[in-house]
Amino acid sequence: FHLRRRLRSPPPAAPGPAASPALLSARERLLAALARTGNPRPPTRTLREHARTLATSSASAAPGLSELVERLYRASFGRTPWSPQDEDVLIGVLRSLAVGSELDA
Repeated sequence: FHLRRRLRSPPPAAPGPAASPALLSARERLLAALARTGNPRPPTRTLREHARTLATSSASAAPGLSELVERLYRASFGRTPWSPQDEDVLIGVLRSLAVGSELDA
């Protein structure tokens, strides 16, 4: 009976690479900052598409936004860990977004 049940049940899925808490926090902080500046990411658009749209539109896109998004993608999918340099780029973009939103007010 145990053998038959074992043969019928699918094998457990191999665990994928888990995103680090720092990486998840960085992504959430970026999305929150974009929403605060009036540029929320639509659910139908990837973060990369959204950054490109903001960079080409007249909206106040922060300098380094596209670079930051590429760093997020590399850390999420390219097996490159989120580094202190990535965190520095994130902080710079978040500051630019905050300053830009203050200027617009």
